[in-house]
Amino acid sequence: MSIRAEALLTCGDMIRDAKQLQESFAQFTIPYTLALEKADAEEQEVYVIDGLLDLILSVHDLSAFDLRYAACECLKAARDAHDALEKSHIADVREMKKQQLALETIHKKYMLSVEEKIAAKDAEHQLNIIEAQKVAQDDAERARVRAETEIAQLKAQITKINQESSSKINELQEENYRLNVRHTADMSAAETRIHELEKQLSSVESRCQDLVRGAETLQKEKLDALKISAATQSELDDLLVVFSDMEDRLAKYETTDEVSV
Repeated sequence: MSIRAEALLTCGDMIRDAKQLQESFAQFTIPYTLALEKADAEEQEVYVIDGLLDLILSVHDLSAFDLRYAACECLKAARDAHDALEKSHIADVREMKKQQLALETIHKKYMLSVEEKIAAKDAEHQLNIIEAQKVAQDDAERARVRAETEIAQLKAQITKINQESSSKINELQEENYRLNVRHTADMSAAETRIHELEKQLSSVESRCQDLVRGAETLQKEKLDALKISAATQSELDDLLVVFSDMEDRLAKYETTDEVSV
């Protein structure tokens, strides 16, 4: 056998062995590739590491060439997983940026809306404050005018009351003066009248005493007169008896005289 034939045979064996190794390696890499496609970004590295460990443990009886080939396939799978992970990560980052941009846009719109609402509320609040201040100023002005009017009226009333009080006080003072003068005159007249009455009383008392004495005298004279009257009555009774006897005798005499005639 020539060297060329041996080389071709050796290459054929190597190709055949490589295909067998690739097929055996595919038994390990395909499940992990499918798992990588289904796994998320955090689980892919775990699957790759576990796959490499399982592959190394399963090919411990391979030759150095086979191990190098297996390592290359593992590295290729790892690079593919890394590329897929990076693409997924880039897509996630792009989606996150897109979502963040959308959120920022929404936030800006919301902030603009809030600022517009705040500005509108602030403007409305300012208008309300201005209107309230105007109303308060109008109320204060009306209250001031009303207070000034009331104060002027009170001052006029106080002035009028003071004038009336002064006039009334003057009248009362004059009336008091007249009453004092009248009282003084009345007191003087009363004192004079009292003196006169005292004199009259003294005279009356003296006269009463005289009358009492006269009454006593008259009483005595009355008693004497009664005594005299009693004596006179007794004498009159006696005279009546005498007159009655004389009348009886005269009647008898006249009767006798008539009979005689």
